[in-house]
Amino acid sequence: MTVYPKNLLEDGFEIYMMKTVVNRENDTITLLDRLAAGYFIVANLAQETSGYTIGRESARQRMTIWMDFWGGKTDSMRQYLEVRTQGKEILQAVVNSEVKNPTMWLRIGVYVIVAVVICVLAAKAFGH
Repeated sequence: MTVYPKNLLEDGFEIYMMKTVVNRENDTITLLDRLAAGYFIVANLAQETSGYTIGRESARQRMTIWMDFWGGKTDSMRQYLEVRTQGKEILQAVVNSEVKNPTMWLRIGVYVIVAVVICVLAAKAFGH
């Protein structure tokens, strides 16, 4: 069983609670777990009805995960956390390779120079 590191600031309360549930040794569902699941079901339902398309899909998926948990199943929660962890690792690997690439730093330098030139020209054009 994979143990997921918890960080409330990085993960947010919902993912933190998912990790807390999945990291437990036993599969008991406490009253606090039921209250949290109820809250997240309602919160994700509200986001599903009022959010953007991508947010709605994510909210629908998380709502289904919490409904499964309410029924005593944690398989979908484990799968969601595993996919999320893999995605985070892939993104970190891409960022690390980009940071080591000198072309990226050159590109950022060019963007900064262009932005400064545009600001200076705009200031001169408007007389400031």
